[in-house]
Amino acid sequence: WSDIRLACFCKQQEREQGAIFRLPPYNTPEKEVCRALIVAKNTNTMFSMLGVLLLLAFNQALYLLFAFLDEWTRHHTAAELADSQTVNLFVAQMMNTAFITLLISTNFRGALDRVDGLKDVNVLGGEYDDFKLPWFSHVGPGIFGTIAGQAFLSVAFPLLNLHVG
Repeated sequence: WSDIRLACFCKQQEREQGAIFRLPPYNTPEKEVCRALIVAKNTNTMFSMLGVLLLLAFNQALYLLFAFLDEWTRHHTAAELADSQTVNLFVAQMMNTAFITLLISTNFRGALDRVDGLKDVNVLGGEYDDFKLPWFSHVGPGIFGTIAGQAFLSVAFPLLNLHVG
């Protein structure tokens, strides 16, 4: 019960004092009591932001790679270029979707617990340690839905823009 009460107290203090409650220094009795929870929450936020930045960098690298490949292949028509860009977009989105989902849902059974922060942000600490029926029934539809949605939206918005514009 003490952990639940402490978490409740710390949430209450954060609501009352605002986001500044999570910032150092820990010079008040309330901050000192909540220090471990604050540090864990700040670490989680930092790793989440780092993940977003890494994903953005990865997307930019893919964009540059595919732009280089499209230029290097020297397509003869605009239709060939559009086909190539569509395939590249699909591959990039599938890689991102699959990569992120695997990071979140894969479980290495504590093998990476010594890496600071991985345990706190649920990276490589998911439920599944193998591709068995539960993985396909729980994680697979999410991957499929995301890929299908991205493929549809990447075509729908340009078509809508042509029709409206």
